Amino acid sequence: MPDDLAAIDASVILSMVVPEAAVEDAAQRVRDVRTQQRMVEPRKSGVRFFIPSPVISELSRDGAGEKVARTALEHLGGIRVEGLGLRAARVAGEMLRVALKTRTPEMSRTAMKYDAMIAAVAHAARARFMVTANPKDYEKYLGIINSPVRVLAPGERDQIESEGQIGMVLPMPKPKSSQP
Repeated sequence: MPDDLAAIDASVILSMVVPEAAVEDAAQRVRDVRTQQRMVEPRKSGVRFFIPSPVISELSRDGAGEKVARTALEHLGGIRVEGLGLRAARVAGEMLRVALKTRTPEMSRTAMKYDAMIAAVAHAARARFMVTANPKDYEKYLGIINSPVRVLAPGERDQIESEGQIGMVLPMPKPKSSQP
C-alpha cells in the first residue's frame, strides 16, 4: 500500500550516516549493513519513512550526538519528523507504567523512556513498521499495548551494546566514579 508508513530509530540513522570506515567493530558493521538492507523491501513497496521526534532528542542528548542528528536530517533530505503529540505521550505513559514495574537494575530508565516514546510515536502515527537494529525493546513496548506496528530488524537479533547506540560510533566521556 503506498500510504504505509515506517518509523526509523536512532540505530537506523546511525547506520545510514556514519561512514562504514569509521565503524571499527566488525559486528557493528554487519548490523549496519543488515539494517540498511532491511529498509529495502518496504521502500520498494512504497512505504514512506519518518523519524519520531524523540529519536532526534536521543541523538542530541550527549552533545556530540547533535552533529549526528543534523547530519542525518541532511543525509535523509526531506524525511518527515513526526512529533510527540498528546496521544503518543499518553501511549508512552501506558507502556512505561507496565515496563518500569519489570525493569531490572541494569536496564537504563533513560533508554527505556526514549524507546517508549519512539514506539508510541510510531503507534500514534499509525505506522505499519518500526525499523531498528534493536528490536527487543520495541517489540516489548508495542506488545504492551497490542500495537499492530510490526518491528523490522536485521536478519539476526543483534542487540545494541549496553553503552548505547551513540557510544558505538562517537567517543563518549567516561562516567565519573562515585567513589572518592
